[in-house]
Amino acid sequence: MRIIVSVCLLMLMCSLFAHASYAQDSEDLSIIGSVVAVETPEFSWPMEFEAVKIFYVRVDKVLKGTFDDKYIRIGYGYNPSRSSQKNLPTELFNGKTHWKFNVSKMSGFEQDALPMVKTEAEYIAELEEPDDINATPVIPDSKSDDKEDFHKVLKVVPVYYACVITPGFEAEKTGLKSMKTIRSYWLDFPSNNGLKLLRLGK
Repeated sequence: MRIIVSVCLLMLMCSLFAHASYAQDSEDLSIIGSVVAVETPEFSWPMEFEAVKIFYVRVDKVLKGTFDDKYIRIGYGYNPSRSSQKNLPTELFNGKTHWKFNVSKMSGFEQDALPMVKTEAEYIAELEEPDDINATPVIPDSKSDDKEDFHKVLKVVPVYYACVITPGFEAEKTGLKSMKTIRSYWLDFPSNNGLKLLRLGK
């Protein structure tokens, strides 16, 4: 009898431990804040989403869960070719709105290092900087007499991931850059009331 009771207690403890571990892994957050930066360019998540949008929110208030950092990284996957109803509202990124976000942990999308933090002007200026022009020999058109066909000019435009500050929130650049890593959560929208506009203004 004692053996049976001991086994039952052990099973109960294992069950409680597993439940606690699951609850910790599936931590949900409800926060209020504004989008202060967007990661660019977007990328795809094979077999799941055509595009994944990542943005950074300044956490002004925590309504549910535990979160002590000033900023949070939020990811959102969508398939624009299937339904435009799941596209995020453009007002989310205009630097003039305040939102409530309900987010949760997602396997494969956790804490991560920040890419380079740039203002929009800095990012555009770097993309527009003149690059070294390399003359690359190519096979000329057999019907062409243009000798320049032997040397086509190839200009490579660098593409890199950057955390681009939303216009109007340039003051947040220093704070974001100071973070070595940032905690990442996933937004489920439009289901589960994942996103709600609260008011205009910062």
